[in-house]
Amino acid sequence: GYDEDEYSFGAEVNYPNDFLNFRLGYQQIGENYLAGLGFVPRPGIRESYANLFFGPRPNKWGIMKINTGGIINYITDMANTLQTRDIFLKIVEFEFLSGEIAEYSLNNTYEYLYEDFYIFPRDSIWIDAGTYSFWRQGIELSTAPRRMFWVSTDISWGDFFDGKRMDIELKSGLKIGIPDFIGLEFEHNKVDLTRGSFTVNVYRIKGDIYFSPDITLTNFVQYDNLSESWGWQSRFQWILKPGIEIHFVWNSLVLPATSRDQFILSENSALLKVNYNFRF
Repeated sequence: GYDEDEYSFGAEVNYPNDFLNFRLGYQQIGENYLAGLGFVPRPGIRESYANLFFGPRPNKWGIMKINTGGIINYITDMANTLQTRDIFLKIVEFEFLSGEIAEYSLNNTYEYLYEDFYIFPRDSIWIDAGTYSFWRQGIELSTAPRRMFWVSTDISWGDFFDGKRMDIELKSGLKIGIPDFIGLEFEHNKVDLTRGSFTVNVYRIKGDIYFSPDITLTNFVQYDNLSESWGWQSRFQWILKPGIEIHFVWNSLVLPATSRDQFILSENSALLKVNYNFRF
């Protein structure tokens, strides 16, 4: 017979247009549902979601487009008890003819925690079980990525469960000649909760070489103060012709040794992937 805990289904209506863009959908994922392909991040839920955005183009004062609108996700368990509600409001976003972007947004989050959540286990910092509703706001400023040197700043702040949180993300990129690109990224997350405070910093370095539109080599190095580990990924892509591609990916992970002044190579992995499309 039919057992709703073992099935998943949903429906969606999408209207992706320039001036008016909306998306409306619903999905249900049973508690015991097994995906035949991929994975399910959150089983045993009913989720309703909607997006609505307006994008007029005034073509005045150097403004190409003004975007405004919002997104709402509403998630309950199978008994229709609210678990998560996330409301994102893009108050205004200006896209300039020069390629620069400026945005101000608000975000409201509701979360129901069944049990205590250890958000920073290393220092035994946790959030008590219960219901939480809080507001956050954010500002994003970005110069045009087409420039020889570009920068982007994303800052958000406000309440966070039973405390406060501030996130700062800085990105920059430099084009060295035609084929070479260097990028720097920094993320700073400062969280102050009832049970304690902590700060997480993430540093990233990107180094890409574009030999041609069909041959690229991208490199990515990351370090964070939480795990105190370094990660490196190198990806080579060669498009022989449309539909035929070769990918080679190399990953490395370096962890701190017993002595904090030393590091050890913990993991290396390589992946070779070939895509070939048959047309007949």
